[in-house]
Amino acid sequence: MKILFFVEVFLPKAQTFIFNQIKWFIHQADVKIVCIERTEDDYAQIFDITEIPLRDNPILKLSRRIRFNKYNPKFKKNLNAFIVKYNPDIIQCHFGTQAITLVDNISNNLIPVCITLHGYDITKSIKNSILYKRKLKRVFEQPNIHPIFVCEFHREHLSQLHIKSDNAIVLYNGIYPDFFKRDTYPENENKVFIQVSRFVEKKGHKYTVLALSEYYKQNPNSNVIVKFIGDGPLRRDIIDLIKTLNLETKIEVLKWLEPDEIKKEYEKANYYIQHSIVSDDGDQEATSVTILEAMAMELPILSTMHSGIPEVVSQNENGILVEERNIPQLTKAIANIQKFSFLDTNRQKVISQFNLEKRNLQLFQHYKEICQLIT
Repeated sequence: MKILFFVEVFLPKAQTFIFNQIKWFIHQADVKIVCIERTEDDYAQIFDITEIPLRDNPILKLSRRIRFNKYNPKFKKNLNAFIVKYNPDIIQCHFGTQAITLVDNISNNLIPVCITLHGYDITKSIKNSILYKRKLKRVFEQPNIHPIFVCEFHREHLSQLHIKSDNAIVLYNGIYPDFFKRDTYPENENKVFIQVSRFVEKKGHKYTVLALSEYYKQNPNSNVIVKFIGDGPLRRDIIDLIKTLNLETKIEVLKWLEPDEIKKEYEKANYYIQHSIVSDDGDQEATSVTILEAMAMELPILSTMHSGIPEVVSQNENGILVEERNIPQLTKAIANIQKFSFLDTNRQKVISQFNLEKRNLQLFQHYKEICQLIT
């Protein structure tokens, strides 16, 4: 089977899920990648990557603003020349926004295109652009388009907006539980809460800081410590808030770490905390890969009843879920979750339901079934 992956930028560090997926498939099929631009990271020794630049002239930019049209004649010519030469059986892309770039420039609409939707592309983008919403609806109506949702919540969300496809399926995010496997348990006296994520509004760092401040007012002798790991536009704001509330000794902020280092931080922790919210611009989570990583490391989860998270974290079984932006609830939950010990049930749930190896096998089978339908 020939699989073409289309990625606008190959590849931001935050999109390791795409990297892992492609890396798995190169051992199962003939795989090539087309991108518009590349990051500084050199993946040439691992992947077969072709860069096809897309540069808009002023007229095309105006067309994009008026009709959300991502057609570009030069890019289309070069893209289709590559597709004709490679002749893929199936094309895979991630994010609805990138799918429109692809669909607007493909000449052969008989080639099946799988679109994996993740979060902002069906929440924030739709809320902020009626043109994008209309365009995505038209894309979904094409018979060669096969949407893939990473949680039921997202499929239902689009269905309520009358954006549907008979070809749509749900395939949850996954991780490799053999990598995220606990070797040791912390012996420190502190109770360590950890969050691994970008510093953006929907990750809810601010509410965790505010709740921890309230928690310490009620429990001044507590030994709770919080670690935030990640980069992002709100990192400086969160550090300033921590200083304002005099929590520098209670909250540690680390920059983004490599997977091996993140695993070590999980091993030092007792709980995973992530107060996910719907941001002011409409952006939402899916199921959160880092929650899955933490569960595989046997950590109880303290999160919110947000988007697809309740499809992963069962209340009072895998941890505690609270209402979004509810600081009193979160403050109380910080105390209550300390009644949980490490949970092998969390790890077993990831192994059985969110194993990336199994998920990729399901996706590969999905590709085969799609191709059989058109032969």
